[in-house]
Amino acid sequence: MRKCTRCKIDKEEIEFHVQWRNNRNCYYPCRHCKECDKKICAEYYKNNRKKLIKKAAEWVKNNPDRDKENRKNYFDNNRQKIYARGEVAYRLRLGDIVKPKKCEDCKCEKKLSAHHTDYAKPLEIQWLCKECHLDKHRRIL
Repeated sequence: MRKCTRCKIDKEEIEFHVQWRNNRNCYYPCRHCKECDKKICAEYYKNNRKKLIKKAAEWVKNNPDRDKENRKNYFDNNRQKIYARGEVAYRLRLGDIVKPKKCEDCKCEKKLSAHHTDYAKPLEIQWLCKECHLDKHRRIL
């Protein structure tokens, strides 16, 4: 058990990130728990959104070869996922699929996204709100 320096709550060791130091192959535990670290990062992004987007665009501009390689690797590693998303978008445009108004899990009327349980079956989807979709993926991991 360790105490998070931000929320001051005693938590298990697995609730803290571990950072590795490359030069000596040793690691040290982070001071903040994963939950607090996530809040810190979200707050930082919220306050520096424009600067971070500009910095990312600059990186892409300065590293076109690496960006192209990264995009190619993503496509190669996620070919089925990309195909499934494209197929759903295409079928929505044609009118073969109709997006419902309510989330299939919590029945709320928010913006919905398609969740694939199996990318090999691109038209077998669940329409979920953002919160339910994230919960599904957390349960999968």
